Amino acid sequence: RPRQDLRRTPSDIPSKDLRVSTTMAGTGAYVQYLGLAILFHAGYSTIHYKNLPGTSVENLPPADVYVEVLMAFICTMIGSLVKANKLQPVRGGAESLKRTFDMENSRPEFQYFAHKGKAMKKRYGDKST
Repeated sequence: RPRQDLRRTPSDIPSKDLRVSTTMAGTGAYVQYLGLAILFHAGYSTIHYKNLPGTSVENLPPADVYVEVLMAFICTMIGSLVKANKLQPVRGGAESLKRTFDMENSRPEFQYFAHKGKAMKKRYGDKST
């Protein structure tokens, strides 16, 4: 029976950064969903306030609804920022260095080959020979 190598290679061990990023993404999603739940509660509170007897439609909602909307905005914004992936650099260094100027500025969709050259050749003849 062959002896198994019990040593672990670096590729077998999950990266600490990977574990932190997945934990942060999960936390970000939780905070984002919490913000959405608070926003729905603020909407429900507004509808409930409008249906109370003695209040008119023209009345503004109570101050706690404004506080809830502000908290919901902050929670969803923080959740989205925490959940976002690592940002890429603005300049594509290695990728753009491999391409030439002509490759970067080539626009094949603007090449037009159905022009009047054939009709002019018939009318004026081939003078290149």
